Amino acid sequence: MSTILAIDYGLARIGLAISYVGLAEPLTIINNDVTSNEPIIGSQALAEIKQIVKAEKVDKIVLGISEQAMAKKILEFFEILQSTLIWILF
Repeated sequence: MSTILAIDYGLARIGLAISYVGLAEPLTIINNDVTSNEPIIGSQALAEIKQIVKAEKVDKIVLGISEQAMAKKILEFFEILQSTLIWILF
């Protein structure tokens, strides 16, 4: 079975849930330590997500998406996450 990490991105906090088999269970909430140099995700938040992906042996990631202006930010987050995690997931 696949281990799936579900991510609910927010500018202040990022919610994570995990599914080993079937339904996802809440995992943790990470403070998104964004700065003016890192407007989408802070380096500490990204490091925490990377650590969880490795520790939990995540196979897939599901990302929730909103509408309008927030959707654009979520897609930017996705691009950063994808480029950072591609070597871990594959």
